[in-house]
Amino acid sequence: MHSISRRSVLAAAFVGPLAAQRREALEHSRLGKELFETHDDTGDSMRDAELEFRRALAVEPHYAAARAYLGLIAAEEQRLDEAETAYREALAGNRAAPRRS
Repeated sequence: MHSISRRSVLAAAFVGPLAAQRREALEHSRLGKELFETHDDTGDSMRDAELEFRRALAVEPHYAAARAYLGLIAAEEQRLDEAETAYREALAGNRAAPRRS
């Protein structure tokens, strides 16, 4: 009979919620990217895209791609100081993020 170690149970309890958080962040980012790529001159979809990337970061703060897209949005809207900050945070977050296999 196969016994499950306490370590395995604890690992599963920890990894499951992290995987769900990652999926949620990816979904917000996917939607944000879609909105960003299809935005028009009204700015509505751009604001919605920014909101989705911020939602992704609320779930996964080290998500560098979401920060980079916030930089693109800020640059496109001529908020250049904000764009620079977002790009720097994307680079820093990418280095700080735990590596996934």
